[in-house]
Amino acid sequence: MDSIIHGLEIIGGIGLALFGVFYTSHKQVAIWIFFASGVIFLLALTLFWQQKSISKPQFKAGISGSININSIPSPLVLLYDKHSYDEKTHGQSIAEISNAIHLDLTNINNIPVKLRSYQIRALFEYDEGGTVDLIKVGSGVRPIYKPSGKNVRKWRNLYSIGPLTDQIYFVTDWKKAQRYGLNKYGFDNIALKTKQLNPGESLSGWLLFEVDEDLRYQNFKIIEYEAILTAATGETSQVKFKSLPENKTTEFVSGGSIDMLELVDLTKIKWDICALISLKRAASGKENLVTIDLSDIGKKIDNR
Repeated sequence: MDSIIHGLEIIGGIGLALFGVFYTSHKQVAIWIFFASGVIFLLALTLFWQQKSISKPQFKAGISGSININSIPSPLVLLYDKHSYDEKTHGQSIAEISNAIHLDLTNINNIPVKLRSYQIRALFEYDEGGTVDLIKVGSGVRPIYKPSGKNVRKWRNLYSIGPLTDQIYFVTDWKKAQRYGLNKYGFDNIALKTKQLNPGESLSGWLLFEVDEDLRYQNFKIIEYEAILTAATGETSQVKFKSLPENKTTEFVSGGSIDMLELVDLTKIKWDICALISLKRAASGKENLVTIDLSDIGKKIDNR
């Protein structure tokens, strides 16, 4: 980016020099050169300030724990009320959680900082171009992914489910689903209660993610994460951090705190399966719902 800005400055400078050369003999040409040079300088200035706003990191990020999800469909699910996200719908749904990390975020600035919003994406290693078939199992169906054999590494979005509730379940038997209490340990939950992070202070908590449909039913690998973090002042930091090494993710839960609650018979509850990100897209009419705006969530909580 520095080289692009520098190049635009040079081109703009040459343009102004040519303006001086041609003004006496070719005024119309000189005026057009002057106009173009001005536009180029404005573009260079815009890029400079844009780069400045993200060039100085305010945060350091890392993972101190994860939930190992290694089966398809995911055994980690969220039971949620659809009406909370879309006023036109009613009833309860199950959303499958495809990735869960315990994120540590530290203020490395020399002044207090409050986190306003964030978005996270990851470098995935996965099969591209496969198909999903629905296979009948008992009274229901089960999605089976058929790989294409084309293995790729690409940066893809992760969709945070937002503040966590006590309706997270680990399911191997729908009649004996283990309920988890994560609402006290959710990253967003803690961030909403944190007025600001003083220099050197950290914000730590669980983030649970959904992924796009083509990734949802296959075994993918995450190599690296990237977080775009916006402070209350509007300044933005772009931070990359590595996934936990495989030998640290062999246990189902490594790091972080989780309250193990009672076993629940989910067959006694009426629900359907609907990805939360799909419901949010349908309700908003927007596809790119990556950013979690903590300030907006906080306002909605205050207005309840």
